[in-house]
Amino acid sequence: RPIHLKDDVKPEANTLRSSERINSESVRKCFTISQLLDLSLLKMPYFVVLTVSNIFYVFGQYIPIVHLVAHAKIIGIESQKAAFLVSIFGITDAPTRIVYSG
Repeated sequence: RPIHLKDDVKPEANTLRSSERINSESVRKCFTISQLLDLSLLKMPYFVVLTVSNIFYVFGQYIPIVHLVAHAKIIGIESQKAAFLVSIFGITDAPTRIVYSG
């Protein structure tokens, strides 16, 4: 931030009201946000298909974990062993994410 002397500051520069300063700052923020969010990718059909399929994948990935213990109990596995299945799933899921992401 530059340092200005009182003699260097123009009197008309400080005549802005506080509401005008707020509006100019919000316009500046909106401009930078619009630069960050490049929505032109949504015009490409391949990108839209990829995005929608990833959304369905993320939602569908965790449904088996939610119902794993209940299903294990239904097919006759003891409650403690059925609950342990979630731990086994988590233990195996972490290394496989590391291995297959690289």
